[in-house]
Amino acid sequence: MGIWSFKEAAEVLELAESSARRWVYSLENAGYQFGRKEKRRKLTDEDMIALLKLKLLSQRMNLEEACAVVSDENINPERVVMIDSDYEVAEKEFEEELFKLDSSIFWKGGIQSIERVKEMWTILKQKEQHS
Repeated sequence: MGIWSFKEAAEVLELAESSARRWVYSLENAGYQFGRKEKRRKLTDEDMIALLKLKLLSQRMNLEEACAVVSDENINPERVVMIDSDYEVAEKEFEEELFKLDSSIFWKGGIQSIERVKEMWTILKQKEQHS
């Protein structure tokens, strides 16, 4: 598991470092828990995935709402989300698989992980055409 600095997180997220820090504080205020070592936050790979989800969600809703969704997923990953169509379900599953791709490649190997993403992309495109 990797540990990320705020500077590294900001570069990956294509944000100013101050914005990355604000997002982390906003997530904490919504209930998300970051690991700490000697009273300092340590951003893990899972935290980076949460921040990437926050970035995607913040394009569809305000930051406070997006933080609530990400925080809720972190607290209760088994929660059921009401989604309007099969396409949205497939899109959500694809996004989740895409967020996990780097760690999946590390743990499971590149070919299997990439094939899974390709398969999900194909399913997503087929559902999009039928919608």
